[in-house]
Amino acid sequence: MDAFVPGIGEHNEQGVPEFESYSGGDWIKKTTQSETGSTIVIVDLPLASGSTWGQLADYISFVVLSGPRLGEIFDQNSIMSLFNDSHFQKTAPSRLTSFDRALLHALYAADPAQGANAEQGEIAYMVVDDLSLHRPTVR
Repeated sequence: MDAFVPGIGEHNEQGVPEFESYSGGDWIKKTTQSETGSTIVIVDLPLASGSTWGQLADYISFVVLSGPRLGEIFDQNSIMSLFNDSHFQKTAPSRLTSFDRALLHALYAADPAQGANAEQGEIAYMVVDDLSLHRPTVR
């Protein structure tokens, strides 16, 4: 019988969480996919002041669905730029952008059974493909 013992904060070179599994006397590392059943979101209201309820709802939705590293500086073409540099940015989009929607779609449509590099490549390809469908043609 196998026992599953999660490792704490271990990630491989591609940033994918790795866990250790005990199987008949051998410790085996294997890449797994985590699943979240529920999430609790705590909003720092003084930090969020200035944003609209719609911006805040879209920002929280994007964070919960995509799990980005917080504290980074995000491109102005994403709702994630709403709190760049840990401060409200009034130049941020008023809602999810076409880039945000394309990224969320690609994250959930990508095949998780492939290696991390291949999955990241597939996600990037799908985002570019989705955005190019919405780009006006130049004549």
